[in-house]
Amino acid sequence: MEYLRRRLKIAAIFSLAFVIIFYFFVGWRTDHTILLTLIVGLITVHKYGYRAILALAGLIGFTVLYDAMSFIPNYSINEVLIKDLYDLEISLFGVYENGHLISLCEWFEPRLNTFMSLFCGFAYLLWVPGPAAFALYLAWYDKPAVVEFVYTYLLANIIGIIFYYSFPAAPPWYYLEHGDVLISSVIGSEGLFSEFDRLTGTSIFHAIYTKGTNVFAAIPSLHAAYPLLGLIYAWRHKHKRFFVFFIYMALGTWVGAVYSQHHYVIDILLGMLCALLAYGLMMQIIKTKIYSRFNQWYIEQLSF
Repeated sequence: MEYLRRRLKIAAIFSLAFVIIFYFFVGWRTDHTILLTLIVGLITVHKYGYRAILALAGLIGFTVLYDAMSFIPNYSINEVLIKDLYDLEISLFGVYENGHLISLCEWFEPRLNTFMSLFCGFAYLLWVPGPAAFALYLAWYDKPAVVEFVYTYLLANIIGIIFYYSFPAAPPWYYLEHGDVLISSVIGSEGLFSEFDRLTGTSIFHAIYTKGTNVFAAIPSLHAAYPLLGLIYAWRHKHKRFFVFFIYMALGTWVGAVYSQHHYVIDILLGMLCALLAYGLMMQIIKTKIYSRFNQWYIEQLSF
């Protein structure tokens, strides 16, 4: 009974914070009701649901933060990088095609093929399921590691959001379609992942990107950060199968981001930097007494 009361208390605190953020500031949508109901249900109905939510806390935290960005769009804070970013990209990583210097995003376009579209597309779709599966695995089989992993993940995303507001940036597909003109109301695009949708007979990428809340968040590519974090923690804690899994995710995501015209190489490198900065910061945080107490509490909760 005491454990149930504790779960209900946490569910109540989360619900209150969630409602305040989205009902009063961002704007309530049907998917917010679904997400809140799912999370509260998992916390209260069964201890395994509670354990799963604790394991996924970093991912849920980022989902809330990213969705809340629509309250203050980053393009309203700083000037959006469009052509300047493209020019920097081709000066650093450009390739010559018919005597003209172009970006790798453009170089890939006439070279689309079935293997690359599927290889990269499936890897790109793992950006949430991959870290989530690893976190759930750790919650059952390596509890001390899960706390560190999920909050390093959250730190990487917080660093990424700071970048988003400091350097709003248009993705390659935007510049190639609209040029150097800011259209704040533009709808997100699946870019060349349209080929994946065509090959699989689905509209999964189209659905994901046309519902996106912020088109001008190309710097950094947090898609690039996630598999690197997975590689670091899978290697450090000797989870060999997940290490192999994250190698595929990393290769497919890093190449796919450029292949699909969603990111420049610059964005990928900055995304990887976010992962490394978050990991380095966490290495300092875990030395503190506050983290030690928090880690102990977390492991106790995961052990019920």
